[in-house]
Amino acid sequence: MRIELTDAGQAVWRQLTDCNERVLNAAQRPLNEAEQAQLHDYLERVLHALRNKH
Repeated sequence: MRIELTDAGQAVWRQLTDCNERVLNAAQRPLNEAEQAQLHDYLERVLHALRNKH
């Protein structure tokens, strides 16, 4: 199954991007650079696993 946003949904998504960035930055503020890099690595690996679940 593939779900895609409508044009209106795309517009909302673009509006939320700035908010998303602020939340991500705030969530990572207590982490040092090495911890942030490690977190990003873990999250990228999880995302990759979810996208390639064959």
